[in-house]
Amino acid sequence: MAVTVVALLGVWAVAEAYFAWWTFDGLGGMDLFAKDGDTPAFDDLADAESPFALVVFAILATGVAFVVWLFRVRANAEALSWRVQRNGRLWLVIGWLVPIGNWFIPKQIVDDVWLASRPAGAAASRKEHRPVLVYLWWACYLLYFWGVRLVEHAIERRYRGEVAPGRVSALMDLVQAPFGFAAAALAVAVVWRVSGFQKWGLAVPDASASSESADSPASVA
Repeated sequence: MAVTVVALLGVWAVAEAYFAWWTFDGLGGMDLFAKDGDTPAFDDLADAESPFALVVFAILATGVAFVVWLFRVRANAEALSWRVQRNGRLWLVIGWLVPIGNWFIPKQIVDDVWLASRPAGAAASRKEHRPVLVYLWWACYLLYFWGVRLVEHAIERRYRGEVAPGRVSALMDLVQAPFGFAAAALAVAVVWRVSGFQKWGLAVPDASASSESADSPASVA
């Protein structure tokens, strides 16, 4: 499943790169600050030619695969460690969909799986700092899906009537792409690290058992 997620992230990256190139090519020679009607609207170029549908399809396919992978590593994490997972399994799906909650719940899930899966996870303190790699991945993910679009809406509100919305959206697509590539690369690293932790932990069950026995009964719940 980890291989599937990584492969689909690669497919998405290719689709996103093609979309970014198509957008850049479409913006060539267009005046960003021209008012609507002064030059052809960027949206007119995108009617039937835009590869955006490929990007959306790749995102959906990758998202489904990532959630399936999360279910599997979450089950392994529960078997490997006493560490309490802060969110029930239903949140592995709806956590991505709930407004505001989808800004932090998925990261909590990955944090908990990471800490429960790593070789020292069974004996680690519950107050331990969360993994930096997951923070970096999640920051890039939020910037890709939310941050850039919030900036876009702010620009459109500030310069309403002065800047053609279609051109602002196209420019933001280009700004957005690097954050997406960074998020994809970091997601690959997170997936391989967690899967590697669990491969080691499942191959050495005695190490996990001995770590659990060192904890107090109140910790093993």
